[in-house]
Formats: sequence, C-alpha cells, structure tokens
Amino acid sequence: MTDRPHEIPSESSTSMFSSAGPNQNCDSWQQWLSESKQCTRAVELVNKFIRRCINQTHEMPSVISVLENQLRYVDCKGERQVVETENVIYYIQHIDAENFTGLHFPSSDMENISAFDPATRISLPPTLLDGVNIATNTVQIRILLFRDARLFQVKNQTILNNVVGIQMGHSTFDNLTDPVIIVFNKSSPVKVTPKCVFWKLEQNGNTVEGHWNNSGCTTENTVNEVICKCNHLTFFAVLLQIDGNPPVDEKILKSLTYITWIGCGVSGIFTVITLIIHFILRKRQKEPSIQIHVNLSAALFLLNVNFLISTAVSFSSSDEFCKAIAVLLHYSLLCSFTWMGIEAFHLYLMLIKVFNTYIRFYMLKLCLLGWGFPAAVILIVIAISTDHYGRYSIPVNGNHNPTEMCWIKNKAVHYVTNVAYFALVFLGNSIMLLIACVKVFRLKGRDRKSVFTVLGLTYLLGITYGIAFFSHGPQSEPAMYLFCILNPLQGLFIFLWYCMLIRLPGSTVSETSKNTIHE
Repeated sequence: MTDRPHEIPSESSTSMFSSAGPNQNCDSWQQWLSESKQCTRAVELVNKFIRRCINQTHEMPSVISVLENQLRYVDCKGERQVVETENVIYYIQHIDAENFTGLHFPSSDMENISAFDPATRISLPPTLLDGVNIATNTVQIRILLFRDARLFQVKNQTILNNVVGIQMGHSTFDNLTDPVIIVFNKSSPVKVTPKCVFWKLEQNGNTVEGHWNNSGCTTENTVNEVICKCNHLTFFAVLLQIDGNPPVDEKILKSLTYITWIGCGVSGIFTVITLIIHFILRKRQKEPSIQIHVNLSAALFLLNVNFLISTAVSFSSSDEFCKAIAVLLHYSLLCSFTWMGIEAFHLYLMLIKVFNTYIRFYMLKLCLLGWGFPAAVILIVIAISTDHYGRYSIPVNGNHNPTEMCWIKNKAVHYVTNVAYFALVFLGNSIMLLIACVKVFRLKGRDRKSVFTVLGLTYLLGITYGIAFFSHGPQSEPAMYLFCILNPLQGLFIFLWYCMLIRLPGSTVSETSKNTIHE
C-alpha cells in the first residue's frame, strides 16, 4: 500500500521511548508520550498529558504525529484488551490475517467492551486486508477514541463529539475497496450540517500543521446518527458546519446546478464570440462604450469558466489547487461587479453630464480600476490568510452528501467583499437604470425598441444579481430559480447588445460616447 499523504515521519521507536519518569514540564511533551511501551501505561500517559498540558503547548499536530507513530509499537498482551481513562479509550485486538471476515466495534462477544463509548460504532470490511502484504499471520487492530478532542481542535470549527483513530498492523491503508464505516450517535438533533472528515498532517518547513479534510469520506446524516464511510485508516471525526447556511433539497439543488451549468456554458460561448468579433474589428470599434462592454464580457467569461471549473474539480482536486480556483473565481466575480459599476458610471457621463466632459486617458483609468481594484482586494484577503479559500460545502437535506465547490470558506470575507460591495454597486446601478428608463421612454415612447433598450441596460448594469437579496424566506425557491436562469445568460444579452451597437455606428449611444469622452 502507498504511504498516506498526511503521515509525517516521526522519531524512531527507540528515541520515542525512555526509562526516565515523565518530565513535569509540559514543554517536554515527547517524553510524556514516549515514556512506556506497555499498553496501559502508554494510554495513561496520553490521558495525563491531555488533562495537564493540553492548553500549554502549541505543537498539537506534532503531538498527534508522534502519538500515531507510537501506537504501532506499544505492547498490549492478550488477544484483546481495553484500556479506559478519563479522556482516552484504547482498544486492541489480534486477528488472523488469512481468515479475516471483518469486525464490528463494539460487539457482544468482546470482553470488557462495556468500557467502549457507545456513542461511536465502527465496522471494518472483510476486504480491508486485500492487496496488503502481511509478514505474519497475526495482525493488531488498534482503535483509539478521544473523549476530549482538543488535540484536534481547529479555530472556528466544532467537532460533534469524539475523535476516533483506527490502525491495523504497521501498514498504511488507502483507497480501500470497501469503506470503513464509523457511526457517530447524536445525543440530540443538531441544527448545523455535519461533515465526516479525517485529520491530515502536513509538513510546513520545520513545523507540522494539521487540519480537517473530507477527501475519501462520505457523509450520511439521519435524525440520530451521522454515518461516515471512508476509504482509508487514520483519525476520524464529524465536523459541524456552523456557517448558518440552511440545507437545500437535493432535487432542487440538482436542478439549479444543471440550469446554472447550461447557462454558464451558453454565456461563456457568447462572451468568447464577443471577444473574437471585437478583436477582428478592434481598429474600427474604439468607442469607450463598446470597449467597456468588451471588458465586461471578458470578466464574465472568466467568471463562467472559473465557476464551471470550481464545481467540477472540488471533489478530486488537491487543497492547494482548490484554493487557487477559489481565488480566481472570487477575482472574476469582483471584476464583473466592478465593470458593471463602470457601465453605470459611463452611462452617467453620457446621460447626465453629456457636454464638457473631458477625462484624460479615460479607458486606461477604467481598466486599472476594473482589473486592478479586485486584484488589490484579493491580495489583502490572501495576505490575511490563505485559509479563507478552499472547499465550500452546500448542505443538502436528508441522507445526502453536501455539494462542494472551491470558494470562500470565511463568512465575513464573503459578506464584506461580495455582498456589501455588490450592494453598493447595485444601489448606484439601480438609480442609473431608473434615470435611463425615464429618458428612453420620454424620447422614444414605450415601443418595442425602448423595451429592448431597457432590458439590455438591465443586464449591462447587473440588476438581475439583486435577485440574490430575495433568496431567503418563503420566496427563496422561486428567487433561486430566477437567479440561476437569468444571471448565467448575461453573456448572451451583452452579445446581442454589442451586436446592436456595432451594426448602428451612428446610434445615439455611440455618438454621445465619442463626443463627450476623450482618450
């Protein structure tokens, strides 16, 4: 079997064990955890460390790395044994590798199993040893249950109840044919969304860092239980999603996903066509209005492509790649919002200022704003913490796994950089749309052409994104469908608007643009 990516090479077994008594200084945590090879003594030392030193050391991932390595070498006599302490329960059993038919913990035929916490049940599949080279016929199965999960605590994350560690022999297990099943009981129904995760350790320079990861694990959520199915052996827990997002019905989520995919595909195609046409005709189409439309089309193209990639690769990609996609998706969304705001600003110059408007290097300044401002926001967020980006879960009602995408994980970052920013853009653009509607209807009346003009301006200014503000409460379902139908097609309507402008070079919009804005 291949080595698990989260396993960090620890000290050798000889250096982890000594005959000296435990150092009373918590900084010498390796001596605490490597004091004895004897089964009961080793578990008692771990329990003592948690009770006395858990709040005094900042090297928890390193502690877990040493502990995971040490468990492979502790000497537990007898066919099976249970060691129970205040914070830790350790179960070990020797099995016949050639005749292994799977195991369930706890089961009625196990001695002293009453000590094992009834809040957790584990099933190991009969195929667990398939393809594993076992040197001896007898293999140790080790299960470690932490009643106190502070060793694995991550800021702003909550664990349901226990952390369970599973090991077998001295081998690592990955990509199992049949999953290991861990059932966590709920003492009472939880309102937040549970997610099955495993503890991943990674080397970062001279330090070891740990975090929760859900790769290879699926989650089934019932009223009283959370059922985790994972294709490897390590430390497992149930992470509670406390971001406040209400669960979505599975059928609704699937239909919204398909609608969005189709809309983003159509929008992406037409934004590409717009960019190609403009590239061909770029020498004849230098009006700021058209150039602004093209920049908005480019931003929407990036948004559509990054969204499709984000939803497609979230399950299979590495954490680093998912973070990169999340950053690109966030950047393209902010660029789209910014260019929508620029559309409103340019409309203001054409309809309100009209005469005596001179802005030196007008398009250059707009491009610096449209592409540079979002980049500055992204750099600030990344400078604060790259952990703001990653796999984002959308909870689903019933016994279904959450849907994931690569996006912003931090709720504060999302509300400040996306919701609050768009609210400002939406307010200004809505005012400009009302002014434009009044002028259009006064000049041309309420004919078909006027309606089409208003519809085009609505998409140019991104007014349809405001539907997101109504996606809560009793009208949430219709609002979500409208949002997912209208917004992904924005690229199509901008393409039609662009075609109208280049077919009518003498139109009011183009002439006003040329006469009032100077490069």
